[in-house]
Amino acid sequence: MKITQYSYNKFLPEIYDRLQEMADKYLDTFNEHQAFNYLVAEIFETTHEDKFAHTDGPNDGGIDFYIKDAPIYTISQCKTPDLDNFFYSNTPITFNDEIIDKTSSAIDMLLDTSGSYEVKIQIKRLRGDFQRDKKADPESTKLIVIIAVLGELTPQAKAKFDAKKALFEKDNVYLKLVDWKTIYTKLHELDYPEDIDIGFEISYNNKLKDVLAHDDYCYLLGNAYDLYNAFNDHGWSLFDWNVRLQMHNSPVNKRIISTLSKAKGRKTFHHYNNGLLITCKKYTHREKQNIIKVEGAQIINGCQTVRSICEAYDGLNPTDQSHFRDTTKVQIKIIKTTDPDFISELVITTNDQNPMNPRNLKSNKAEQRDLQNNFRTLPKRWFYQRKDGEFESYKRSTTRIPGFRKSDFQITQNKYRIIDNQDLAKLWYSFIGYSSHSLRGGVKFFEDESDNAYTKVFKTVPTPTFWSAFRSANFSPNEDYYGPGAPSVYQYLLAHGIAKYIDAKRISYNKNRANAIKRGIIGGVLDGDLESGVSTNQRETIDKYLVSDIEYNINIILSNTREILIELYSFIFANKYAEVDAAFSKNIITNSNEKVFYSKGCDISAYPDTVKSANFIIPSTYEFIKDCMKQYYFEYESELKAAPRLKAYFWQRDTIAKIKLKVIQRNQSIRDYDQPWKLPGKTFIDSLPSI
Repeated sequence: MKITQYSYNKFLPEIYDRLQEMADKYLDTFNEHQAFNYLVAEIFETTHEDKFAHTDGPNDGGIDFYIKDAPIYTISQCKTPDLDNFFYSNTPITFNDEIIDKTSSAIDMLLDTSGSYEVKIQIKRLRGDFQRDKKADPESTKLIVIIAVLGELTPQAKAKFDAKKALFEKDNVYLKLVDWKTIYTKLHELDYPEDIDIGFEISYNNKLKDVLAHDDYCYLLGNAYDLYNAFNDHGWSLFDWNVRLQMHNSPVNKRIISTLSKAKGRKTFHHYNNGLLITCKKYTHREKQNIIKVEGAQIINGCQTVRSICEAYDGLNPTDQSHFRDTTKVQIKIIKTTDPDFISELVITTNDQNPMNPRNLKSNKAEQRDLQNNFRTLPKRWFYQRKDGEFESYKRSTTRIPGFRKSDFQITQNKYRIIDNQDLAKLWYSFIGYSSHSLRGGVKFFEDESDNAYTKVFKTVPTPTFWSAFRSANFSPNEDYYGPGAPSVYQYLLAHGIAKYIDAKRISYNKNRANAIKRGIIGGVLDGDLESGVSTNQRETIDKYLVSDIEYNINIILSNTREILIELYSFIFANKYAEVDAAFSKNIITNSNEKVFYSKGCDISAYPDTVKSANFIIPSTYEFIKDCMKQYYFEYESELKAAPRLKAYFWQRDTIAKIKLKVIQRNQSIRDYDQPWKLPGKTFIDSLPSI
């Protein structure tokens, strides 16, 4: 991909959003440096709790995070500028060789078998485990070192990096540089053209030993280098029909690359790797040329293998690349089929190298198929995505797929009504009183765990007894409150639209901070240019001001309580309408001012720009909840500021009960207040229209 200055300008706002996502997912409060650590880990490695450890901080030994997947170890040193500096830079910020020196010290510490180091216990354990494995099997034990900068290295630093990279390779230590271009490319690697009819050739050495051919399928021991060429020619389009499009690197990739880095591993690669599964419209066996040509081809199993082949080959020197081309084989099965259901089953049943997302294993359950059909038969159809990458795979298919026409779900040229069952599980769980669980995270919705979350979300429905109890601020979920069956698609859609509205109203960290600084300049508290919103004060002065800015702090709270806000919606609706059942949800979605909002895929721009009226239920309820959260902040400000972890403070059920009590109190106290989102002389709940 060609990186241009325009690309960098696009990269700036995109990286803000990505860092905010990482903070929401992994941190209690926003910290750009730690968020960058997690971003690097998530898109280039893994954040799986069994392998990943975040160690950034005092006594980290120069290691911000590490991945332990013995005998392969990965450490990383990440550097990002303060976002203030990053935001106002029109060109990439450069980093000197300090990061190279710090990383080199971390490597020396891990390799040193005799020295003593003042590092935290996690690093001591990492060092001990690495040295133990290296002593037991020095050839297999490898250390991968990522140096990641949110910018780029100076020429001097890059030269030192190259020198260190060559120096450390003799110790089975492999340095990898990640800069802004690497990140940009990784984030956009799936930006490929639609509807490409792919064809490529796979060669083999001996037709008697390497091929077993039938009319509609064949087995082949093919040359791996042909797959390298296929990816260079077609890119990620090779995997359009793979219903699981998870392309980030995994521990499996590392083991493949490690195997291919040695001559012995290249010669025996086909014995250790499960190979590829390719579907196609047609294949032709050219026996005289020792070639099989596939047309209309898709690699539906083996994405990680292909990517690892490419990365391994690119990392070899010319002599080893020649050896690779001559010796490296891979097992391939080719099936002539374009049946999407058959392909979907093949993906699930043949994938055993990388862990399959548990939701895919439940994707063919009766309740999931029924939901997809029910969403598809709504007057305004929605695509219910029940497996990874399903909609994109179907949308890009060049063949007709039964029951699927992308025009049925289309809003504009590139926008569709889509609801994903992973997202739905979390927001519905919040909607029915489990927001504390959702906010805390770690709920395995598609696995058979003790909390039985899958059953609560997809196989039971709240009863009238549930909604009666739910009206209390001290509500606690009870198994007896749920009956057999599944919620209506209208109930799910109601919760989905609320979540989308909350997401759209949220102000990003950067915008929230910039707006607050501008208010400080207008108020004369901060010095700076009003037009640009840039303050000339020191960061310490700005941070001290931000602590006192009420709107800034309220926005931070709203950003950290998405799941609670969803539960507050259902709490308010239950107090107004008694039961938030299928009939009520359908009436809101189809017979109210919310109709256009839902028909346009829950796009907030579907509401009139001037909407303030309580007749618009979702917007007015948000404004009321925001007002309640502001009152909660005023009453519990000292408690909030004393909390070491903001999200941990909010996910306590007693905290949620206090917020609900504040909603009840505030509803009464604003009766005589003039607010655009309620009727004069009425409480907010009384102002909501009848449904």
